Amino acid sequence: MKRCIVLVLFLLSGINSLILSQSLLDRFQGIPIIPNNWNSQDQSFYNYSYFDSVADGIIGFTGTENVYYNQFIHNTNLKVIPYNAYGSHITIAKYSDGAYSNWDIINSRYSNDSLAIIKNNDICTTAIDPQMNKAVLKTNNSAVAGPLLCVGPGIMQQIYYSVEPGKKNYTRTDSLKIKLNPAYIGTVPAISRDSTVVCILHTVYKTKNGKGWQEHPIGKPKEVKVYQFLGYDKWIAVTSGYDLSEVSKLGSGNNGNMQFVPQIDFRIEWKKVDYLNLFVNSITVWDERGYLVIKNDSIRTVIKKIALNNEEPQFSHNSLNNNIIAYQTVDEPSCIDNFAVINEIDKLLNDASGGKIRLFMSIANTWNGKLGNELVGEEPNYKVDEILARTNLAFPSLNAYLFNCPYTRDMDTNYKKLNIERLIISLDRFNLIHKPFFLGIQNGFWIKPNDVHLHETPTQEQFLYNINIGLLYGAKGFVPMNYFAFISKKNNVTTDSVSGYFDPANNHYSPLYYFTKNVIKPRLNGYFGRTLKILTQAMQYPDINFNTTDIYNFITSIGFGSLNSYGNNIRPGYDLGFFTGQTDVKYFMLVRRWYQTDYNLPVLIRYDLSSAGYNNYKLYNYNDSTYSYKSSIDTIHISVNPGDGRLFSLAPVAKYGGNILYNETIFGTNTLTGPMTIKSGATLIISGTYNVQSDISVEIGGALTTQEGSIINLQNGARILVTGDQ
Repeated sequence: MKRCIVLVLFLLSGINSLILSQSLLDRFQGIPIIPNNWNSQDQSFYNYSYFDSVADGIIGFTGTENVYYNQFIHNTNLKVIPYNAYGSHITIAKYSDGAYSNWDIINSRYSNDSLAIIKNNDICTTAIDPQMNKAVLKTNNSAVAGPLLCVGPGIMQQIYYSVEPGKKNYTRTDSLKIKLNPAYIGTVPAISRDSTVVCILHTVYKTKNGKGWQEHPIGKPKEVKVYQFLGYDKWIAVTSGYDLSEVSKLGSGNNGNMQFVPQIDFRIEWKKVDYLNLFVNSITVWDERGYLVIKNDSIRTVIKKIALNNEEPQFSHNSLNNNIIAYQTVDEPSCIDNFAVINEIDKLLNDASGGKIRLFMSIANTWNGKLGNELVGEEPNYKVDEILARTNLAFPSLNAYLFNCPYTRDMDTNYKKLNIERLIISLDRFNLIHKPFFLGIQNGFWIKPNDVHLHETPTQEQFLYNINIGLLYGAKGFVPMNYFAFISKKNNVTTDSVSGYFDPANNHYSPLYYFTKNVIKPRLNGYFGRTLKILTQAMQYPDINFNTTDIYNFITSIGFGSLNSYGNNIRPGYDLGFFTGQTDVKYFMLVRRWYQTDYNLPVLIRYDLSSAGYNNYKLYNYNDSTYSYKSSIDTIHISVNPGDGRLFSLAPVAKYGGNILYNETIFGTNTLTGPMTIKSGATLIISGTYNVQSDISVEIGGALTTQEGSIINLQNGARILVTGDQ
């Protein structure tokens, strides 16, 4: 969706706008909502009070001309994340659309540690080159002619740029050298007059059909001859160029401006020169924009000036310190060779601004989470993995719209579950790396010609579920799409019809706007959101099975209604997740899927924490701030509406305070941090050292005892208030 963006940041008040050294997340105490808005070019319908009415003091706004940013800043004094700013001569988004990849023949790997370049061990080996001080590829002394020395990496590349569209012209540079073969006996021609072909460089792409993989050349193969090396044992750069405009358009983006070629390999064919060994160090591939970011001092200086607000045209006075908090990359970059360029721009901005300015990047979810797709051929690596492994961005955002994308009800009767499964694949990838991320969610429709997806506005239950499944998997912020409703036309023909939180043409707020403002935002900014902000997701169990045999962490059985309803052995549409936080506190969240409307009984969970060493627990519900007290083996009744989720914790009373209802003996060294009451009929026995930092009250009929050699240390003015016998 290639337009310009409005980002509206709902933040908590009292945040220092100068702090961005760690992450955008550092600005929030709770979980932020950052509505996204495309089609910002037409500012005529914007009433800036619309933003002020929903924000807590900070809003991000983007457009294409600095005058619009400045107008917004002066009217609202709110925060800005520009996309495609600085006009046509230099934009962060424009240059983040560039490509640059260096494929080390020996060491390049994907994020899953698999080799990106495969070498032919029958005709070559690895050697340590003293000039490079690293491992390189070397032909064997007896290598035969014809076979390929190396093949890879099988990546997808763009045909056209996305920002300021134009054809991408790629340059390939092979780092090569030759040496005399020590096993050769005979006369060696003079190198300057030797036109023998040493190797041939091939660039190909592959497609998949019913007959398997088919290979297709890109451009003409390039012969490399002996005389081009100018001498033995001298590394040279052999350059060749290609573009992809003549390749079949196997994948397409908006308006045909973003099309891809799949499974591109760079290959080197050895021609068997008996008196030579060929050495290969790397293959580097770039387009013009990527090269300028990585190598051109002039462009790099301009990017640094943008970070300091010193590049013309400038934003409003002091807007860097007060308003500009980040820049957008090109929307949803999809190719591996984008990532080195994006990472370099982020580093330039970060270094020049002292950590105040970073890049914000959105990631498009795919059918199975991998780069490429089922039509053009998948790469063997996950998109999220590669982005996180090849960049150091502070806050990536995953765009995933659940309800009719990628499957619609007409494509598969099981489309509801399939779409959730597709999202979970990518959410799992973030979990494996424990990287904070935002989740892009759908809050309106987006109707385009010849596109059957996103044609419906989500229901309240769908919208709520999209948020809760994200929280279950560790999302630390949300980006609803779209803020303003709009209609785009080309030659009087509608190209986009988009709904959002607010329709300026009709002066109308949507139901989801009020739901977000009155329900979602208070929850995410409250204790519920502040808790999830600091917790770390540990494990998730999607679409759990209700029965008495499956064990989920410390939960031993789960079912509906009373204890007698266990053994249903059904999957009614619930997701379960666990988190880590304070020591010995057990956090878990239960989410009911939006389409689950058949079972309206409370969920009954049985758990077993007997091995944890404590017998009294405080059960806390973060949704409504209610609590109760439980033993180490107990049951919990939970009522959850469709789409909603409930976050709970079980905290040992002997450590964090509350009521002791059941007899308990604690061993070793323990510290009490909150007020505790030992209720009538209960005894707490100390066997070890007990550091008491808050008051202990012992009711009549309750008891606090120590075993021989045990110690109770009263700290910070804590007291033991005894009203019973002991």
